[in-house]
Amino acid sequence: LVNGVMNQWDLFLPFAQYCINCNIVRRHQSAPFAVMFGRAPNSWEDHSEAVAAPASARRQQQRADFMKNVLFPAIENATKKVAEAYVQQHAKTHKIMYIPVGTYVMTIQHNRASKLDPANEGPYLVTAITRGGSYVLKDMEGQQLARNYTVSELHPISDEPLFEEASLEVDKILGHRVNKTGDHEYRVRWKSSSEADSWEPFENFDSPRLIREYWQKLDERQQAKSAPKR
Repeated sequence: LVNGVMNQWDLFLPFAQYCINCNIVRRHQSAPFAVMFGRAPNSWEDHSEAVAAPASARRQQQRADFMKNVLFPAIENATKKVAEAYVQQHAKTHKIMYIPVGTYVMTIQHNRASKLDPANEGPYLVTAITRGGSYVLKDMEGQQLARNYTVSELHPISDEPLFEEASLEVDKILGHRVNKTGDHEYRVRWKSSSEADSWEPFENFDSPRLIREYWQKLDERQQAKSAPKR
């Protein structure tokens, strides 16, 4: 409509709004103007000389009754049909997964710092589902995770109990060694003061995060030692 004359856009605004209000909406098969006022909009012509003819109270009541008993229910039914058709179409192309409370899951790591980092972490137990659809998880020590997770961030693994064995919390890793089979073992200090330091293989850790952090700090110390002194 403007045809490049941008400083005159406001002159076309009433006509553009009129067209929008008269356009049939696919969702409810009616024009917004008709839904709002319960009648057809005035035709696009000059009404400056038209004689005002206020509607009688009876006619206004009839229109209100029509909108309440006929128009609005019809709009609601049409909208529901369109919404149901959309849901069915969406379900054909999108797999919607629901994870019940009590399921054991792994969290999918979408933002891994390295391809060598594990793709999943866990296991965790689903303890609740919020009204917004996110999942509340707890770890093997029974501690709730700091944030909730969406279903796309979870990978179900079992609905059988996985936390039957007692699990101790690691304070830090003090060192490492290579055992007779050539695998690494790590000297662990536990947060529980009653537990003595012990050597543990990789498979005894619930998460490789502490091991990654240990090697990272070890590399940093070695680089600092080998750096030339000024």
